[in-house]
Amino acid sequence: MKYRIALFACFTTTADSFTLLPASSALISSSYNFHRTPKTSSSSSCLYAALKNENEKGTTTLHFKGKQVFRSKPVPLDSFSSIEAFFIKESDELRKLLLGGSGNNSAKILSQAESIAMQDDWLERARNSGGDLPSPDKGDIVCRVNTGGMNFAGLNIQSDAMIGTKLVTPNTTGGATSPEFQLTFIKDRQNVTGPRFLVFIFNKLTGQDGKKSEHGDGDGANEQAVTSFTRFFAERSSETEATFIIETSLDIAVKFPSLLLKILPVSKEKAEEQGSASVVKTLVRDTTASLERIADYYKLVSVMQHDSASIKD
Repeated sequence: MKYRIALFACFTTTADSFTLLPASSALISSSYNFHRTPKTSSSSSCLYAALKNENEKGTTTLHFKGKQVFRSKPVPLDSFSSIEAFFIKESDELRKLLLGGSGNNSAKILSQAESIAMQDDWLERARNSGGDLPSPDKGDIVCRVNTGGMNFAGLNIQSDAMIGTKLVTPNTTGGATSPEFQLTFIKDRQNVTGPRFLVFIFNKLTGQDGKKSEHGDGDGANEQAVTSFTRFFAERSSETEATFIIETSLDIAVKFPSLLLKILPVSKEKAEEQGSASVVKTLVRDTTASLERIADYYKLVSVMQHDSASIKD
């Protein structure tokens, strides 16, 4: 997560300013600047010692939040059954378009066996976010989203996010209720390479040092937690038009040693305010891009269907 990378930047950079890159999985990739007084390289050894004894110092949690509703421009509508057919027949393509974001990230649909292996984690996430409970054995699918790589502070960081995708269909067909995609963040993984000391600090600050969390796992769940939930559906906007809608929310909680809070160039409250504003800004950029691609794809599919019907006639 680039939010976690940002915390790494706070405590390792030696420049007069640094860029905070808040990000969550496929959703967050914008940045803003803080300014602070220069740090000397000697601070690294002090930081190393502080991190090794972090359990004795307590922890502090920062929250970065965003919640938004987005609407596409109206698209032509013959009947609402065409919307239903679009969701069902083009479900795999819609998954990829929804997860692409402004960077057109690569989204791979995992196998049923891989999706079932993550069912317990997905169930817990869905309960916490208010989504319908997933059933991978009945067609609900996990997608692996490659959110790209970056070279940062001497490290190469590659990140993949696991997103559960559930298609919820209405109880009746041909009605005025749209099917709905629910996207639930399950977990993410980073592969970090570089100088051993920098990798050590990065893993400490991001919770990837292999320590057992309070839930008994070793993926740093107690240092960082992400709750992300998205609904995608359609509404009739007129007799001849429909609008695609995305409702999305994101909450990133980053827990790290309280000692390090004093190194932040701004107060905890200001950091949360700026981070949350950046979350919203990126949600706007990424979700708007996805909606535009989906609306364009729907119009393309509609044209192809009309052309095919004309040829048959």
